[in-house]
Amino acid sequence: LNPVATPGDSKITLSWSVVSDADYYNIYYNSTGSITKLENRLSGVITNSLMISDLTNGQKKYYAITAVNEYGESALSTEVFATPAVQPPASVAGIAITPYDSKIKLAWNPVLKTDSYVIYWNTAGNVKATDSKIPNVTTAFYEIQGLVNGTKYYYKISAKNIGGDSGLSEEFSATPMPPVPSAPFGFSGAAGDSHINLSWNSVTSAASYNIYWNTTGNVTKSDSRISNITGTSYNHISLTNGTTYYYIVTALNASGESLASSVISAKPSKGLLFLALSVQI
Repeated sequence: LNPVATPGDSKITLSWSVVSDADYYNIYYNSTGSITKLENRLSGVITNSLMISDLTNGQKKYYAITAVNEYGESALSTEVFATPAVQPPASVAGIAITPYDSKIKLAWNPVLKTDSYVIYWNTAGNVKATDSKIPNVTTAFYEIQGLVNGTKYYYKISAKNIGGDSGLSEEFSATPMPPVPSAPFGFSGAAGDSHINLSWNSVTSAASYNIYWNTTGNVTKSDSRISNITGTSYNHISLTNGTTYYYIVTALNASGESLASSVISAKPSKGLLFLALSVQI
C-alpha cells in the first residue's frame, strides 16, 4: 500500500497506492506506534487518500492501512507517522508600489495565518534575505520614508508565523521623486539699453528654470527658450531697443516642468530704465 503521511496545520493527509481488488480501506492509528488491528480505526474509506483534521499541533500520530473486500482484510501496511504543525504562510502577492517625494508606499494582499511581514530591500536589484530589512510589519501596507529622490529601490516581502517563513515574494522597484514644481510667481523685469533684467521668486523643489519669450504676445512653451537657469534672475541681452518683448518663466526638476507664470512684457530703450508690466493674454 506504500502509505505517505503529510502534516499540515491541525491535520494530516494520508495517501496510499490503489489496491485493484479492494472494496474499501481501513485506517488504524494511535499516538505511540507499533500499530495492531486492535487500535482505533477509521473504516470504510473508499478512496486512496484521506485528510484527518481537528488534530492537536505538535502531537505525533501513527497510521497503518489495510485493504478489504468480500474475502477479508489484508495485513497492515507499513506504519507511517506525522506531526501536525502550523505551516508557514503562503507567499506574499498582489504587491503595489507607489513612489512619492523622498518616500515609497508598499501595499499587498493580506496573507492568512500570518503574524508579521518582513520587507527586504536594496538599491541594486536581485534582493536576498541577507539584504537590509524592515522586520515585524503587522499590516499589509507600509510607508518607507527618508529615501533619496532619484535613487531606485528594490523590494521583496515575506510573511511569517510560528511555522516559519513564506520565502520571498516577487521583486518590485520604484524611484522616489520630488513633486513637479509649482508655477513661479512674482515674475518681473526692468528694461534698459538693449536688455531686460528678469527676476522671480524661488520655487520650492525647483532645480532650474526656463524662460520662454517672443515679440508678439501670447507666449507659450513652443516659443524661443532660455534653458537651465539655476538662479532666480536672468539678464536678457542683445535686444532691439523700442521692441516689446513678452515672457513667461517655468520651474523644473527631475519630475517635470511646472505650469507657466503669468506673462510680462517690457521694451528696452537706450538711456532709460522701465519696469516690466504684467499683461493678461
